Amino acid sequence: ALGIPELICGILLFLLLIAFCRSGSSVYSFTLKLIPLLCGAYILLCAAAIFKLRSGIPAVTAGILSSAFTPRAGLGGIIGVACSKAVRFGITRGVMSNEAGCGTAPIAHASAEVSSPVSQAFLGIIEVLFDTLLLCTLTAYVILLADVPLDGELSTVTAISAFTSVLGDRFAAPLAIAVFLFALASAAGWSYYGSACLSALGASPKALRTYNMSYALCALIGAVIPEGLIWQLSDLSIYFMAFINTAAVMLLSPIVVEETKSFLKNAKLLRIKQKSP
Repeated sequence: ALGIPELICGILLFLLLIAFCRSGSSVYSFTLKLIPLLCGAYILLCAAAIFKLRSGIPAVTAGILSSAFTPRAGLGGIIGVACSKAVRFGITRGVMSNEAGCGTAPIAHASAEVSSPVSQAFLGIIEVLFDTLLLCTLTAYVILLADVPLDGELSTVTAISAFTSVLGDRFAAPLAIAVFLFALASAAGWSYYGSACLSALGASPKALRTYNMSYALCALIGAVIPEGLIWQLSDLSIYFMAFINTAAVMLLSPIVVEETKSFLKNAKLLRIKQKSP
């Protein structure tokens, strides 16, 4: 969007990550202030684009519902679990987007200072709902209403093309910058996950510094190598992570149920006491 070479973007990302990796608190402060602002601005932008093309909302909605809830769609879904490219990409991109099932987001939630782990877990659920049901749905509506070509794998370029076709080319640069900042926040957060895991394994400060430098270097390399290879490496990593995390969740499920029941019971008692004269 700005004509900046990929290598320059990679170097910039490398330098910023080096700065962020020095302190987990800087990652927290950066994401805490930036992400809500970016999400709010993106929602307003989606609302503006959808409102401008509001006459097409009934047709797009009908198309989504008719494609999802028909015998043909159901049969395709059953077959697709095993071999459909759409289902595979949908699941992997969804997991990559909201980290549900990876086991990484709990590392961030565990650092929060709250009275109960269950209340923080509810925020984790809301996070997935907000990302998937709201942001992704709004993006889909903008793309479908704008009727941009869907050749190949959906990417940021497709989304930016949809917005610019509706709102004008002046929005290309701000959207690209926002995507870069989202990427920086995600990369900084994941670097913190890695550091936290290594610390739990007893890594020395020198090992952590080596990890942070290697991690930032991988971000630079990732900016210049083919996008398809990046997604393949990402998918492979997520598969392994989801496998390990699923086993951990199953083993811990009795504790989760017990904690949740206790929290809900105490919350109900608290409401009763508050209503009492």
